[in-house]
Amino acid sequence: MPYDRDAAQRRAWAQFVRTGDCPRSVRRPIAASWQRCRALGLDPGHPVLEPLPMRALRERLADYGPLVAIARPVLRQLRAWIHAARQAGAAILADDEGVLLAVAGGRGFEPWLLPGQRLSEATAGTSAVALACGGARLAVVSGPEHYCADFHDWACCAAPVPVKGGRSRAVLALAVQGCRLPQGAVHILRAAAEMLGWVWSAWQEGSSGSESDRSIEPRVTAVLERVASWTVHEVRNPLAAVRASAELAAMLQASERREAVLKHVVSSIDELETVLAEVLGVVRPDQMPRSAVDLLAVVTQAARELEAGARRSGVSLKVSAPTRAPLIYGNDRLLRYALDQLLRRAVRGTPSGGVVHVRCEHRRRQGNLIVRISHPAGGEGWTGGLADSAEFFLVQRIIGAAHGGRVSMQTRPGAGTIVRVELPAAGSAGSG
Repeated sequence: MPYDRDAAQRRAWAQFVRTGDCPRSVRRPIAASWQRCRALGLDPGHPVLEPLPMRALRERLADYGPLVAIARPVLRQLRAWIHAARQAGAAILADDEGVLLAVAGGRGFEPWLLPGQRLSEATAGTSAVALACGGARLAVVSGPEHYCADFHDWACCAAPVPVKGGRSRAVLALAVQGCRLPQGAVHILRAAAEMLGWVWSAWQEGSSGSESDRSIEPRVTAVLERVASWTVHEVRNPLAAVRASAELAAMLQASERREAVLKHVVSSIDELETVLAEVLGVVRPDQMPRSAVDLLAVVTQAARELEAGARRSGVSLKVSAPTRAPLIYGNDRLLRYALDQLLRRAVRGTPSGGVVHVRCEHRRRQGNLIVRISHPAGGEGWTGGLADSAEFFLVQRIIGAAHGGRVSMQTRPGAGTIVRVELPAAGSAGSG
């Protein structure tokens, strides 16, 4: 007779409720949570999900207003993913006390979870949100692992939203009806929480405190779309190569040619792994693959690739650089992406007949390299709206958090605009 995991969990839960003894088959975090719930005298049948008083909820939502605005597009994407998996459920944002801040319910989801309700152990028993808040790590709770029987036909996972300084102030969660999470749910949720964390941290670093919640959400949506499109663009070619090579290998008999094709498959998979590692590097700079990079070569190549298109628009690109300069320590592909975005923006904003100057410098005393991209006076300023764009948001993340550098802009009426990129040279104090 096949092993029925759900039935075994239900028997273990029933035994604990009846005797207080927890079978060894119950995972340690779950068993410890059950013991705490029992010590609190919590009803194992029904949770106490009374919402906060309206005034307290308004104050809480005002305190977390920017984070809730940033999280809305993330919650919508997670909700769409749950729907695509053909399950009823919801994406949830809660604060570090388990108070629900936003709930995005999918099709077929009964709205029994509402903002203001508290999913802590003291009120709702064992849940993924409660464990993620208490342990500051990703948690999964399935079916009868929930302390309260009302949640036994649900599965949930929750991940802390990491912020600068290491302390989480919020939890992102998925809850689906049934005792099993969709395949890949844990990985998708972890990535979404990390993405939300770095967007929130970056917004805090660059916010003047004057932006409304409504102005934040379109920027975050644009950033998420930019990261997604960039990832898809970079991943598509290696995937196509893997597919074509695999199909060719399947048609070939054992031979040297087949061995060469299979080696190409492995090479394409390695390239795909590199791309995904670089995308993760934007989200978590400490995990970014690094090596010595010739910044002058990166700038020159980026300008050369845009030169023909600029010429068709009547714009000249002029690059000046020293013959030699120290290397920097970072990621070639990410730096190329950042500089390409700035150069493209400069070319688009320059009127026909104008010149975009790109000047590279090595500041020996400061131990850094400078790239200046200047736009002439006249025409539309190419930095118009740049600071609020998804492109610049990612450029700041790549140059700043990922490489220890800085990006700044200076505009003078009648004199044009200069964007200045500063990066520490390899071996300097700021190069990591």
